Amino acid sequence: MNHDPDRLDLLDTYEAPEPPGDLGDRFVARFSRLAPVRRRARWPYVAGGLALAAAAAIAIVALRSAPRTYAGTWSATARSTEKLGERGVAVVEPGGSITWDVAASVAHVRQDRGDVFYRVERATDVFEVATAQAVVRVRGTCFRVVLDAYGTTVAVYEGTVELANARGQILVTAGERAFATNGVPPRMMSGVALIAPPLATASATELLARDRAQRERIAVLEQQVATTARTAETMNSKRPRPIDLNHDQLADLAKQCMVPHEMMPTAGSTVMDEILEQGAHTVGLTAEERAAVARLIERLQPAYQEGLQRLYTELTGESGAALDPVALITELVSKSPAADTSIAFQKIAAERVAGAIRTTTDARSSVIERYVRFAMASADAFETQLAGEIGSDRARAFRRTWGMVNLAPRCPD
Repeated sequence: MNHDPDRLDLLDTYEAPEPPGDLGDRFVARFSRLAPVRRRARWPYVAGGLALAAAAAIAIVALRSAPRTYAGTWSATARSTEKLGERGVAVVEPGGSITWDVAASVAHVRQDRGDVFYRVERATDVFEVATAQAVVRVRGTCFRVVLDAYGTTVAVYEGTVELANARGQILVTAGERAFATNGVPPRMMSGVALIAPPLATASATELLARDRAQRERIAVLEQQVATTARTAETMNSKRPRPIDLNHDQLADLAKQCMVPHEMMPTAGSTVMDEILEQGAHTVGLTAEERAAVARLIERLQPAYQEGLQRLYTELTGESGAALDPVALITELVSKSPAADTSIAFQKIAAERVAGAIRTTTDARSSVIERYVRFAMASADAFETQLAGEIGSDRARAFRRTWGMVNLAPRCPD
Protein backbone atom coordinates (compact mmCIF):
# COMPACT_ATOMS: atom_id res chain seq x y z
CA MET A 1 0.00 0.00 0.00
CA ASN A 2 1.29 3.45 -0.90
CA HIS A 3 1.15 5.95 1.95
CA ASP A 4 0.22 9.51 1.20
CA PRO A 5 1.65 11.69 4.00
CA ASP A 6 -1.19 14.14 3.45
CA ARG A 7 -3.92 11.47 4.00
CA LEU A 8 -2.67 9.77 7.21
CA ASP A 9 -5.95 10.84 8.81
CA LEU A 10 -7.69 8.06 6.86
CA LEU A 11 -5.89 5.44 9.04
CA ASP A 12 -7.84 6.67 12.03
CA THR A 13 -11.13 5.73 10.32
CA TYR A 14 -10.06 2.15 9.44
CA GLU A 15 -11.70 -0.61 11.52
CA ALA A 16 -10.04 -4.08 11.60
CA PRO A 17 -12.51 -6.97 10.97
CA GLU A 18 -13.23 -9.51 13.75
CA PRO A 19 -11.36 -12.89 13.36
CA PRO A 20 -13.47 -15.99 12.50
CA GLY A 21 -14.78 -17.87 15.49
CA ASP A 22 -13.17 -21.21 14.49
CA LEU A 23 -9.69 -19.72 13.84
CA GLY A 24 -8.16 -21.34 16.96
CA ASP A 25 -9.55 -24.81 16.19
CA ARG A 26 -8.29 -24.67 12.60
CA PHE A 27 -4.78 -23.70 13.77
CA VAL A 28 -4.56 -26.59 16.30
CA ALA A 29 -5.79 -29.12 13.74
CA ARG A 30 -3.31 -27.92 11.14
CA PHE A 31 -0.39 -28.03 13.60
CA SER A 32 -1.30 -31.57 14.76
CA ARG A 33 -1.12 -32.93 11.22
CA LEU A 34 2.35 -31.37 10.68
CA ALA A 35 3.94 -32.34 14.02
CA PRO A 36 5.90 -35.70 14.24
CA VAL A 37 4.24 -38.35 16.40
CA ARG A 38 7.27 -38.88 18.77
CA ARG A 39 8.66 -35.34 18.69
CA ARG A 40 9.24 -35.06 22.44
CA ALA A 41 11.33 -38.24 22.50
CA ARG A 42 13.90 -36.67 20.18
CA TRP A 43 14.83 -33.71 22.39
CA PRO A 44 17.20 -35.59 24.76
CA TYR A 45 19.28 -36.72 21.79
CA VAL A 46 19.29 -33.29 20.23
CA ALA A 47 20.32 -31.77 23.56
CA GLY A 48 23.10 -34.35 23.88
CA GLY A 49 24.29 -33.58 20.36
CA LEU A 50 24.37 -29.89 21.11
CA ALA A 51 26.34 -30.54 24.28
CA LEU A 52 28.89 -32.64 22.39
CA ALA A 53 29.17 -29.98 19.69
CA ALA A 54 29.66 -27.30 22.31
CA ALA A 55 32.32 -29.39 24.06
CA ALA A 56 34.11 -29.97 20.76
CA ALA A 57 33.99 -26.27 19.97
CA ILE A 58 35.41 -25.43 23.37
CA ALA A 59 38.17 -28.01 22.90
CA ILE A 60 39.05 -26.57 19.48
CA VAL A 61 39.18 -23.04 20.87
CA ALA A 62 41.31 -24.26 23.76
CA LEU A 63 43.71 -25.99 21.40
CA ARG A 64 43.96 -22.93 19.21
CA SER A 65 44.47 -20.54 22.12
CA ALA A 66 46.85 -22.72 24.16
CA PRO A 67 50.42 -21.38 23.88
CA ARG A 68 52.85 -23.62 22.05
CA THR A 69 55.76 -24.98 24.01
CA TYR A 70 59.17 -25.99 22.71
CA ALA A 71 61.59 -28.30 24.46
CA GLY A 72 64.85 -29.92 23.51
CA THR A 73 68.45 -30.66 24.40
CA TRP A 74 71.64 -30.32 22.41
CA SER A 75 75.32 -31.14 22.90
CA ALA A 76 77.33 -29.58 20.11
CA THR A 77 80.29 -31.25 18.42
CA ALA A 78 80.41 -28.40 15.90
CA ARG A 79 79.03 -24.89 16.01
CA SER A 80 75.27 -25.01 15.63
CA THR A 81 72.33 -22.63 15.84
CA GLU A 82 69.31 -23.76 17.85
CA LYS A 83 66.00 -21.88 17.68
CA LEU A 84 64.45 -21.50 21.12
CA GLY A 85 60.82 -21.48 20.05
CA GLU A 86 59.60 -18.00 19.22
CA ARG A 87 61.66 -16.41 21.99
CA GLY A 88 65.18 -16.44 20.63
CA VAL A 89 68.14 -18.31 19.22
CA ALA A 90 71.25 -19.91 20.72
CA VAL A 91 74.56 -20.33 18.89
CA VAL A 92 76.28 -23.25 20.62
CA GLU A 93 80.04 -23.58 20.24
CA PRO A 94 81.68 -27.03 20.05
CA GLY A 95 81.56 -28.68 23.47
CA GLY A 96 78.58 -26.62 24.60
CA SER A 97 75.45 -28.26 25.99
CA ILE A 98 72.00 -26.75 26.61
CA THR A 99 68.50 -27.94 27.46
CA TRP A 100 65.48 -25.72 26.91
CA ASP A 101 61.79 -25.55 27.79
CA VAL A 102 60.25 -22.51 26.13
CA ALA A 103 56.68 -21.18 26.14
CA ALA A 104 55.21 -17.81 25.24
CA SER A 105 55.35 -16.45 28.80
CA VAL A 106 58.16 -18.42 30.44
CA ALA A 107 61.40 -19.72 28.94
CA HIS A 108 63.96 -21.75 30.86
CA VAL A 109 67.34 -22.77 29.44
CA ARG A 110 69.85 -24.93 31.26
CA GLN A 111 73.46 -24.57 30.13
CA ASP A 112 75.66 -27.33 31.52
CA ARG A 113 78.93 -26.49 29.80
CA GLY A 114 80.64 -24.60 27.05
CA ASP A 115 80.27 -21.27 25.25
CA VAL A 116 76.82 -20.19 24.02
CA PHE A 117 75.72 -16.94 22.37
CA TYR A 118 72.07 -15.99 22.97
CA ARG A 119 69.82 -13.62 21.05
CA VAL A 120 66.51 -13.11 22.91
CA GLU A 121 63.53 -11.35 21.36
CA ARG A 122 62.06 -8.42 23.24
CA ALA A 123 59.38 -9.52 25.66
CA THR A 124 57.98 -8.67 29.08
CA ASP A 125 57.94 -12.31 30.14
CA VAL A 126 60.52 -14.54 31.80
CA PHE A 127 63.61 -15.83 29.97
CA GLU A 128 66.26 -17.47 32.14
CA VAL A 129 69.54 -19.26 31.50
CA ALA A 130 70.58 -21.36 34.51
CA THR A 131 74.06 -22.74 35.15
CA ALA A 132 75.57 -24.57 38.11
CA GLN A 133 76.72 -21.26 39.62
CA ALA A 134 74.06 -18.69 38.72
CA VAL A 135 70.93 -17.69 36.85
CA VAL A 136 70.94 -15.15 34.00
CA ARG A 137 67.59 -13.35 33.66
CA VAL A 138 66.87 -11.34 30.52
CA ARG A 139 64.11 -9.51 28.67
CA GLY A 140 65.27 -8.74 25.13
CA THR A 141 68.98 -8.72 24.58
CA CYS A 142 72.11 -10.19 23.04
CA PHE A 143 74.67 -11.87 25.31
CA ARG A 144 77.10 -14.75 25.77
CA VAL A 145 77.43 -17.26 28.61
CA VAL A 146 80.74 -19.09 29.05
CA LEU A 147 81.31 -21.89 31.57
CA ASP A 148 84.77 -22.99 32.65
CA ALA A 149 86.45 -24.57 35.66
CA TYR A 150 85.89 -21.44 37.73
CA GLY A 151 82.30 -20.49 37.09
CA THR A 152 79.99 -18.55 34.78
CA THR A 153 81.05 -15.53 32.75
CA VAL A 154 78.42 -13.35 31.08
CA ALA A 155 79.27 -10.82 28.35
CA VAL A 156 76.43 -8.50 27.29
CA TYR A 157 76.43 -6.99 23.80
CA GLU A 158 72.98 -5.40 23.87
CA GLY A 159 70.39 -4.58 26.52
CA THR A 160 70.67 -5.58 30.19
CA VAL A 161 70.70 -8.89 32.05
CA GLU A 162 70.61 -9.81 35.72
CA LEU A 163 73.23 -12.25 36.99
CA ALA A 164 72.15 -13.81 40.29
CA ASN A 165 73.02 -16.59 42.69
CA ALA A 166 72.32 -17.41 46.33
CA ARG A 167 74.71 -14.68 47.52
CA GLY A 168 73.37 -11.75 45.51
CA GLN A 169 72.64 -10.27 42.11
CA ILE A 170 73.96 -7.54 39.79
CA LEU A 171 72.81 -5.88 36.56
CA VAL A 172 75.10 -6.23 33.54
CA THR A 173 74.58 -3.80 30.65
CA ALA A 174 75.83 -3.62 27.07
CA GLY A 175 79.61 -3.61 26.87
CA GLU A 176 80.10 -5.14 30.33
CA ARG A 177 81.13 -8.57 31.60
CA ALA A 178 80.39 -10.22 34.92
CA PHE A 179 81.38 -13.41 36.70
CA ALA A 180 79.61 -15.73 39.15
CA THR A 181 80.88 -18.70 41.09
CA ASN A 182 79.76 -20.65 44.14
CA GLY A 183 80.08 -19.12 47.59
CA VAL A 184 80.51 -15.44 46.64
CA PRO A 185 78.22 -12.76 45.13
CA PRO A 186 78.41 -12.16 41.37
CA ARG A 187 80.68 -9.28 40.40
CA MET A 188 81.75 -7.24 37.41
CA MET A 189 84.87 -8.38 35.59
CA SER A 190 87.96 -6.22 35.33
CA GLY A 191 91.66 -6.81 34.76
CA VAL A 192 92.08 -8.83 37.95
CA ALA A 193 92.32 -12.55 38.55
CA LEU A 194 89.07 -14.36 39.20
CA ILE A 195 88.25 -16.24 42.39
CA ALA A 196 88.23 -19.99 41.87
CA PRO A 197 85.49 -22.11 43.46
CA PRO A 198 86.14 -23.85 46.78
CA LEU A 199 88.78 -26.56 46.48
CA ALA A 200 87.88 -28.76 49.44
CA THR A 201 86.18 -31.39 47.30
CA ALA A 202 88.37 -31.06 44.21
CA SER A 203 90.46 -33.99 43.03
CA ALA A 204 94.11 -33.73 42.01
CA THR A 205 93.11 -33.86 38.34
CA GLU A 206 90.60 -31.05 38.84
CA LEU A 207 93.19 -28.95 40.69
CA LEU A 208 95.70 -29.36 37.86
CA ALA A 209 93.03 -28.45 35.31
CA ARG A 210 92.09 -25.36 37.30
CA ASP A 211 95.72 -24.33 37.63
CA ARG A 212 96.26 -24.65 33.90
CA ALA A 213 93.05 -22.73 33.17
CA GLN A 214 94.02 -20.03 35.66
CA ARG A 215 97.43 -19.54 34.07
CA GLU A 216 95.81 -19.23 30.66
CA ARG A 217 93.25 -16.78 32.02
CA ILE A 218 95.94 -14.64 33.66
CA ALA A 219 97.87 -14.50 30.37
CA VAL A 220 94.74 -13.35 28.55
CA LEU A 221 93.97 -10.73 31.21
CA GLU A 222 97.53 -9.40 31.11
CA GLN A 223 97.26 -9.04 27.35
CA GLN A 224 93.92 -7.27 27.72
CA VAL A 225 95.37 -4.87 30.30
CA ALA A 226 98.32 -4.07 28.01
CA THR A 227 96.00 -3.57 25.05
CA THR A 228 93.69 -1.34 27.08
CA ALA A 229 96.61 0.76 28.24
CA ARG A 230 97.88 1.22 24.69
CA THR A 231 94.40 2.09 23.48
CA ALA A 232 93.80 4.60 26.27
CA GLU A 233 97.14 6.26 25.61
CA THR A 234 96.56 6.53 21.88
CA MET A 235 92.85 7.33 21.79
CA ASN A 236 91.70 9.10 24.94
CA SER A 237 88.17 10.24 25.73
CA LYS A 238 88.59 13.23 23.40
CA ARG A 239 89.92 11.18 20.50
CA PRO A 240 88.69 12.11 17.04
CA ARG A 241 86.40 9.83 15.15
CA PRO A 242 87.91 7.56 12.46
CA ILE A 243 86.86 9.97 9.71
CA ASP A 244 88.73 12.83 11.44
CA LEU A 245 92.08 11.12 12.14
CA ASN A 246 95.14 12.93 10.77
CA HIS A 247 98.19 11.29 9.25
CA ASP A 248 100.20 11.14 12.47
CA GLN A 249 97.30 9.58 14.36
CA LEU A 250 96.76 7.03 11.62
CA ALA A 251 100.47 6.17 11.65
CA ASP A 252 100.38 5.70 15.43
CA LEU A 253 97.38 3.39 15.12
CA ALA A 254 99.06 1.46 12.31
CA LYS A 255 101.95 0.64 14.65
CA GLN A 256 99.41 -1.16 16.82
CA CYS A 257 97.49 -2.65 13.86
CA MET A 258 94.33 -0.81 14.92
CA VAL A 259 91.52 0.04 12.48
CA PRO A 260 88.64 1.73 14.32
CA HIS A 261 85.59 2.01 12.08
CA GLU A 262 81.93 2.97 12.34
CA MET A 263 78.92 0.68 12.25
CA MET A 264 76.40 1.74 9.62
CA PRO A 265 73.07 2.78 11.24
CA THR A 266 70.55 -0.06 11.31
CA ALA A 267 67.19 -0.88 12.87
CA GLY A 268 66.16 -3.81 15.06
CA SER A 269 68.84 -3.59 17.74
CA THR A 270 68.27 -1.99 21.14
CA VAL A 271 71.87 -0.82 21.47
CA MET A 272 71.91 0.68 17.97
CA ASP A 273 68.55 2.36 18.53
CA GLU A 274 69.94 4.00 21.68
CA ILE A 275 73.12 5.13 19.90
CA LEU A 276 71.18 6.66 17.02
CA GLU A 277 68.67 8.36 19.31
CA GLN A 278 71.44 9.85 21.42
CA GLY A 279 73.27 10.96 18.29
CA ALA A 280 70.17 12.57 16.79
CA HIS A 281 69.61 14.42 20.07
CA THR A 282 73.26 15.53 20.29
CA VAL A 283 73.30 16.87 16.73
CA GLY A 284 69.79 18.28 17.05
CA LEU A 285 68.29 16.53 14.02
CA THR A 286 64.92 17.92 13.03
CA ALA A 287 61.86 15.74 12.51
CA GLU A 288 62.47 15.89 8.74
CA GLU A 289 66.13 14.89 9.16
CA ARG A 290 65.20 12.00 11.45
CA ALA A 291 62.69 10.84 8.85
CA ALA A 292 65.43 10.96 6.19
CA VAL A 293 67.67 8.77 8.38
CA ALA A 294 64.83 6.27 8.89
CA ARG A 295 64.11 6.09 5.16
CA LEU A 296 67.76 5.51 4.38
CA ILE A 297 68.04 2.72 6.95
CA GLU A 298 65.00 1.03 5.46
CA ARG A 299 66.50 1.28 1.98
CA LEU A 300 70.08 0.20 2.72
CA GLN A 301 69.77 -2.29 5.57
CA PRO A 302 68.54 -5.33 3.57
CA ALA A 303 71.65 -5.43 1.36
CA TYR A 304 73.89 -4.60 4.33
CA GLN A 305 72.47 -7.43 6.41
CA GLU A 306 72.65 -9.85 3.50
CA GLY A 307 76.35 -9.05 3.10
CA LEU A 308 77.00 -9.64 6.80
CA GLN A 309 75.08 -12.92 6.69
CA ARG A 310 77.16 -14.19 3.76
CA LEU A 311 80.37 -13.50 5.69
CA TYR A 312 78.94 -15.07 8.85
CA THR A 313 77.91 -18.20 6.94
CA GLU A 314 81.36 -18.51 5.41
CA LEU A 315 83.01 -18.13 8.82
CA THR A 316 80.71 -20.35 10.91
CA GLY A 317 78.75 -22.56 8.53
CA GLU A 318 75.47 -21.19 9.94
CA SER A 319 72.93 -19.00 8.12
CA GLY A 320 72.76 -16.18 10.67
CA ALA A 321 69.22 -15.38 9.52
CA ALA A 322 68.01 -15.03 13.11
CA LEU A 323 70.70 -12.47 14.03
CA ASP A 324 70.44 -8.71 13.55
CA PRO A 325 73.39 -6.69 12.13
CA VAL A 326 74.85 -5.84 15.55
CA ALA A 327 74.82 -9.50 16.60
CA LEU A 328 76.31 -10.56 13.25
CA ILE A 329 79.13 -8.01 13.61
CA THR A 330 79.78 -9.16 17.17
CA GLU A 331 80.06 -12.77 16.03
CA LEU A 332 82.25 -11.95 13.01
CA VAL A 333 84.68 -9.99 15.16
CA SER A 334 84.77 -12.40 18.11
CA LYS A 335 84.92 -15.63 16.08
CA SER A 336 87.56 -14.64 13.54
CA PRO A 337 90.96 -16.25 14.18
CA ALA A 338 93.31 -13.86 15.98
CA ALA A 339 95.99 -14.29 13.31
CA ASP A 340 93.55 -13.33 10.53
CA THR A 341 92.46 -10.25 12.47
CA SER A 342 96.03 -9.11 13.07
CA ILE A 343 97.04 -9.51 9.43
CA ALA A 344 93.88 -7.83 8.15
CA PHE A 345 94.18 -4.85 10.48
CA GLN A 346 97.88 -4.42 9.72
CA LYS A 347 97.14 -4.34 5.99
CA ILE A 348 94.19 -1.93 6.21
CA ALA A 349 95.96 0.34 8.73
CA ALA A 350 98.92 0.68 6.32
CA GLU A 351 96.54 1.57 3.49
CA ARG A 352 94.97 4.24 5.68
CA VAL A 353 98.35 5.84 6.32
CA ALA A 354 99.08 5.83 2.60
CA GLY A 355 95.64 7.32 1.88
CA ALA A 356 94.70 4.53 -0.51
CA ILE A 357 92.20 2.16 1.09
CA ARG A 358 90.88 -0.50 -1.25
CA THR A 359 87.09 -0.63 -1.24
CA THR A 360 86.92 -3.84 -3.27
CA THR A 361 87.46 -7.18 -1.60
CA ASP A 362 89.48 -10.16 -2.71
CA ALA A 363 87.72 -13.52 -2.26
CA ARG A 364 91.03 -14.97 -1.14
CA SER A 365 91.22 -12.52 1.78
CA SER A 366 90.12 -13.56 5.25
CA VAL A 367 86.53 -13.06 6.35
CA ILE A 368 87.52 -10.42 8.92
CA GLU A 369 89.39 -8.39 6.29
CA ARG A 370 86.44 -8.49 3.93
CA TYR A 371 84.11 -7.54 6.78
CA VAL A 372 86.16 -4.44 7.70
CA ARG A 373 86.33 -3.26 4.10
CA PHE A 374 82.61 -3.93 3.65
CA ALA A 375 81.78 -2.08 6.88
CA MET A 376 83.84 0.98 5.95
CA ALA A 377 82.39 1.14 2.44
CA SER A 378 78.83 0.76 3.82
CA ALA A 379 79.34 3.60 6.29
CA ASP A 380 80.71 5.84 3.53
CA ALA A 381 77.74 5.02 1.29
CA PHE A 382 75.26 5.81 4.08
CA GLU A 383 76.84 9.20 4.75
CA THR A 384 76.98 10.05 1.05
CA GLN A 385 73.31 9.27 0.49
CA LEU A 386 72.28 11.03 3.71
CA ALA A 387 74.21 14.12 2.60
CA GLY A 388 72.06 14.19 -0.52
CA GLU A 389 68.98 14.58 1.71
CA ILE A 390 70.08 16.72 4.67
CA GLY A 391 73.36 18.27 3.46
CA SER A 392 76.97 17.18 3.81
CA ASP A 393 77.70 19.11 7.03
CA ARG A 394 74.69 17.67 8.83
CA ALA A 395 75.40 14.15 7.57
CA ARG A 396 79.04 14.36 8.72
CA ALA A 397 78.01 15.70 12.14
CA PHE A 398 75.59 12.80 12.55
CA ARG A 399 78.22 10.27 11.46
CA ARG A 400 80.46 11.42 14.30
CA THR A 401 77.91 9.98 16.73
CA TRP A 402 77.61 6.48 15.25
CA GLY A 403 78.65 3.33 17.08
CA MET A 404 82.24 2.26 16.52
CA VAL A 405 84.19 -1.00 16.41
CA ASN A 406 87.62 -0.47 17.95
CA LEU A 407 89.79 -3.59 18.25
CA ALA A 408 93.46 -3.63 19.19
CA PRO A 409 94.77 -7.04 18.10
CA ARG A 410 98.41 -7.94 18.46
CA CYS A 411 100.38 -7.21 15.32
CA PRO A 412 101.63 -10.27 13.42
CA ASP A 413 104.99 -11.56 14.62
